[in-house]
Amino acid sequence: MLKRTCILIFLGFVVNGLLRFDGYDQTRFASVLGRIGIAWFFAGLIYLNFDLKKQIIWFTGILIGYYLAMKLIPVPGFGAGNLTAEGSLEGYIDRLFLPGRLHSKVYDPEGIFSTIPAVSTALLGVFLGTFLKSEHAYYTIKNKVVIMTGSAIVLIIIGLLWDFDFPINKHLWTSSFVCFVGGFSILFFLFFYILIDVFGFKKWAFPLILIGSNSILIYMASEGLVNFKHTADYVFGGLIKFGPIVWQPVFVTISVTFVQLILLYFLYKKKWFLKI
Repeated sequence: MLKRTCILIFLGFVVNGLLRFDGYDQTRFASVLGRIGIAWFFAGLIYLNFDLKKQIIWFTGILIGYYLAMKLIPVPGFGAGNLTAEGSLEGYIDRLFLPGRLHSKVYDPEGIFSTIPAVSTALLGVFLGTFLKSEHAYYTIKNKVVIMTGSAIVLIIIGLLWDFDFPINKHLWTSSFVCFVGGFSILFFLFFYILIDVFGFKKWAFPLILIGSNSILIYMASEGLVNFKHTADYVFGGLIKFGPIVWQPVFVTISVTFVQLILLYFLYKKKWFLKI
């Protein structure tokens, strides 16, 4: 687990341009991959060391603790409960302790403090996976669908209610955001679960398999390691110019996605996967 976390953090550095050697002050150390690695690591520790009841206590405690800290701990010059980019406790901690360049100058959307509630996001995945793997006789497919739907609706409602006092905000990864987006994530998962695993409609999802089998690699490539837009423009740019101007950005995006899928298909057929 620690090895995987360190590799993800390092790959996040690479995506941010570490190997350009622009200097310490111009290097961003926080990253999406780093957050995934850290949140997954601590969620994994909780899963391995506590039973389900205590895992839920951890999940709830993290969200409430983050909420109380963001609302009650004063930031010099701004006071307590300020949720602006510069005045929030999250932004203040980033400026104090996060090395190098911040993504948004006064804070980082993948910063130090907002990674804490991301652990709860990872725990939602733990709960869902554990539930699906359960072989208890009561958990028929119908009951599983009902329970997942109910859980998603409850999370969404909690997020909406919490939004009145602690706004749904991705950049701060607020507790209301964790609940709200977590609920919709379960609904999206449920849609694919019913369509693919229950009804057996699998062939249409092959492009998604291509993406999922090399998700980290294609993410790194699309974030700057490979210029897909240049290739797409070289191949499809002439045709796109004949389309309506208002639709050309859409066709460009589709062409870039198509080029990415061609690369992923080649890797899939060769059985070349970036495994971490």
